[in-house]
Amino acid sequence: MDTRSLAHPRTPTEKPKTAPCAGCRESFPRRELVTVHEGRHDGLHFFDGDSVCKPCARRSRVTF
Repeated sequence: MDTRSLAHPRTPTEKPKTAPCAGCRESFPRRELVTVHEGRHDGLHFFDGDSVCKPCARRSRVTF
């Protein structure tokens, strides 16, 4: 049975197009955020997997 037919027709199926920055908490389009990876940050400001905007990444010396 197709499970998509059970969902309400107005239920969103896509991810939101914006997300908050882990540094400044402002909302940015997802394509403009940088994902912090292991070994590419100093470990003091962000955790692995956090999404940060480019100004916060530069300020905290996250390489992207």
